[in-house]
Amino acid sequence: MLMAVSGSFDAIISRRAFQRLDFQNISAAEPRLTRDTIVWLLLQKVISEKDYSDLHDRNLHPFLRKTVVLWGVCSLAVLYQGRLSICERLSDPAPTHLVQRLLLNQLAVICYIGNEDIVRSLVAQGNDVNAEDEFLGTPLYAATHSGQEGIVDILLKHEANPNVRGYSRAPLVVDTRDDEVLLWTREQNPNQIGPQGVTALWLSCSYGYTGIVRLLLNHRQIDVNLKCGGMSPLAVAASRGHETVVRWLLEREDLWVDLQNRIHCPLWYATMGGHARVLKLLLDKLHVGADDYKWNSRTLLWWAASWGHPSVAQMLLNRSDVNPNYHRGDGNTPLWEAATYGHIDVVAYLLQRQDIDPNISSWTPSNTPLWTALWRRHANVMDLLLRCKAVNPNSRGHDMLTPLSAACLSGQTLMVKMLLKRMDTDVNKADYCLRTAASYACQKGYDAILQLLLKRSDLELDKADDDGRTPLSRAGENGHVKVVQLLLEHRPALINVQDKDRSTCLMKASEKGHLAVVQLLLNFNADVHLKDRNHRTALCIAQQGRYRNIEACLKEHNSTSRIKQLSTNSWTPLRIESA
Repeated sequence: MLMAVSGSFDAIISRRAFQRLDFQNISAAEPRLTRDTIVWLLLQKVISEKDYSDLHDRNLHPFLRKTVVLWGVCSLAVLYQGRLSICERLSDPAPTHLVQRLLLNQLAVICYIGNEDIVRSLVAQGNDVNAEDEFLGTPLYAATHSGQEGIVDILLKHEANPNVRGYSRAPLVVDTRDDEVLLWTREQNPNQIGPQGVTALWLSCSYGYTGIVRLLLNHRQIDVNLKCGGMSPLAVAASRGHETVVRWLLEREDLWVDLQNRIHCPLWYATMGGHARVLKLLLDKLHVGADDYKWNSRTLLWWAASWGHPSVAQMLLNRSDVNPNYHRGDGNTPLWEAATYGHIDVVAYLLQRQDIDPNISSWTPSNTPLWTALWRRHANVMDLLLRCKAVNPNSRGHDMLTPLSAACLSGQTLMVKMLLKRMDTDVNKADYCLRTAASYACQKGYDAILQLLLKRSDLELDKADDDGRTPLSRAGENGHVKVVQLLLEHRPALINVQDKDRSTCLMKASEKGHLAVVQLLLNFNADVHLKDRNHRTALCIAQQGRYRNIEACLKEHNSTSRIKQLSTNSWTPLRIESA
């Protein structure tokens, strides 16, 4: 019930949209309209006529009384007459009785729809197989349009005339899906090129019309090497994955395959289309090594990895003549490509090869498959790589960053967890600025990542970078209170460490105006009397920055700490006050 209501609603919407259209200028708009749009407009025009209500009362074959058949009829009319001709008819306001005219050649309609039993029945009843309709052409034209090989065979056996033409078409050529299919007899040339530049064999190989391909290959004049647009019939069949057609073509003794024409080689097209069975067939029949063919100095395996075709990669990796580590000198191996674009299935197949080297680094940018998987945030690929013992978790990438430092810098907690599961991950390995993973995590304020790093007993928090800055100093300068607290709880001795400018974490926090950090540091007894190389204390720095709240906090702390100091020396309150 719901489907019926929905169908009726869609029909009402379509009818109202159709009624609001301006058909006077439709011919001028034809170049911008798709074929399906013109078919829809013709269908709405048919339904809007009074004759449409009498559709079920006419002397029609029961199959043709189905409304859905009208869409196929309108499609065939647009193909046969041409889009512009149909647009001109649509712009004519006078009644045209389209239903009667479209269904006049019942045999042509059913040939297009593709019911072989009804076609045999109508032909047996004496229907003319060569009847040419103004709108639909001949039955043979209609059958070829929709690739009905069986019906084509039936009509040809009943002496259907193959010399048919559609709008602006040469003899023997009929339009199929905006291309051409050539009908032939043994007295005709099967290698004719249609107006759009393709032959019957080429188009049939493209669409996988095995019946028509078989008929054409049996023709004594057929040229199986004739290229259209630079592609041979074998190349186009390989690109579409039509294995049966490829096998038939490879069995031809007169077939010539140009392996030097890199971009139009069947091997290339089969690889790029992800057709593993077709590619294997080509390699076996042509007796060529998989790595012998290269496009742009890339092997077939490289292209399969780059485009993410796991079936092709698996088939190639099972061959002994394939080098999984091949690259053109730039370090971009198949594994690097697959890891970069997140093709996890291809990565898995590559890692199964015993001779795979997973640590080859690319030149531009300089990083390994593990590093690029991390940078592209392909967690599943990275996890798979880290499970491979041959993968080095400490390989360097951009700015000499290790994968762990890069994960900490970009806040990828999951990646950090994966890397720390490997006990051979060096948590203290520094980049060219002598900065470690902890330094980046503290600078960015990633407390969850820092907690993971702190679980490693070999973590060094007192290592200073090129600027003499420790992770604590980086965290304090950027106002990350929770990170500072974690560091001090784990390593309280770091609180007064000075950098090359002799600045402490307290000084950096005071300079940047981070009151909460200053208060936390004072609670951990940070030394307020230390001076930097400019002989400034934290209080002086706060005063210069005009951070009054920090200045007051430091003064109060100074006063309180002085009272405590004097109290410990047995001074009385009166003496302390007078002092």
